Amino acid sequence: MQSVIQGYLDKVKVGRKQSHRNLAFFPLLSGYPTTLDYMTLEGGHIEVTEVSEGGTVPELKVVNKSPRMVLILDGEELVGAKQNRIVDTTILIQAKATSAGHLADPWETMFAKACHRLSLSS
Repeated sequence: MQSVIQGYLDKVKVGRKQSHRNLAFFPLLSGYPTTLDYMTLEGGHIEVTEVSEGGTVPELKVVNKSPRMVLILDGEELVGAKQNRIVDTTILIQAKATSAGHLADPWETMFAKACHRLSLSS
């Protein structure tokens, strides 16, 4: 895996700066051929449950029932289990596999919804 990552990074080039007001963005471009066959959370078929009967707030179990890997991005909402949660890290779940552990934080869910309501009222 280390050699794959190093091979990819060796081919990355920094693109032209793009800016808007006080934000500057430098895209990272790569001609590295990728063979990752994955879909996003929206297209994947996953099941979200608690890690145990009692559950624990920041931990979830995600079962990927898809024949392809599923990419879940930081900030996406996982619906299911005892309460919906916002993912606080980007994860790639192998096809037909299970991932369990610290994946999400319900406080971030509440914060994100509050921010969204504030932006709508502005």
